[in-house]
Amino acid sequence: MNLPQYEVYALGPAARLMAPAVQREVEAGFRALGLDIKSNLGWHSTKPHQQNAHSSCVGVWFGSLQPSSKEDESLLGFLLKSLVPVYPVVETIDEYTKCTPSVLHAINGQLFHAPTIAACILKSLRLTRAQRQAFVSYKRTESQAAATQIFTNLTLAGYRPFLDTASVCPGVDFQEALWSRMADTDLLIFLDTPHALDSGWVYQELARAHDLGLGVLQIL
Repeated sequence: MNLPQYEVYALGPAARLMAPAVQREVEAGFRALGLDIKSNLGWHSTKPHQQNAHSSCVGVWFGSLQPSSKEDESLLGFLLKSLVPVYPVVETIDEYTKCTPSVLHAINGQLFHAPTIAACILKSLRLTRAQRQAFVSYKRTESQAAATQIFTNLTLAGYRPFLDTASVCPGVDFQEALWSRMADTDLLIFLDTPHALDSGWVYQELARAHDLGLGVLQIL
């Protein structure tokens, strides 16, 4: 019997409600990476009878004001003792300490957002970079609002996006900052509006992406 190489533990009183959406996002990430879900991913709500001693593990505690089970708290203690990273997830940060066991109070929690939690899981399993990077190339006068929306959504999903109006610090050489970030990015997102290529900046960014062999996502 082949045991999964990657294991996720979904615990806590809100797991039944929240975990399915996160599981779908994680499975989509596995498929995008070309990994077979059945043979590579173990998704657990209890401690399995057999475990792969060499698997990569991560836990997610889905907290709520409802009391947690002794079984979940016991497994949580086992994960923390085994130095497995655990992500506490709640519906409201204001009541974080009421929604989580005391052993998690020192750990930074996050609001429930399935894509963001899935990105954290894939990162902890070492299937993605600590922060995947994307560079947004666009013509300001035509697509500033769309570029800002994409930047915000990528940030919420756990990416490290680059947007010229938000990512270049004052007093920094603008072009040098652009080329530096492009050299370490995973993807260039090109907002292809009617006059985008009339912009010298956009044209240079696309040429630079071609020279670097970057993937380009064209959005019309």
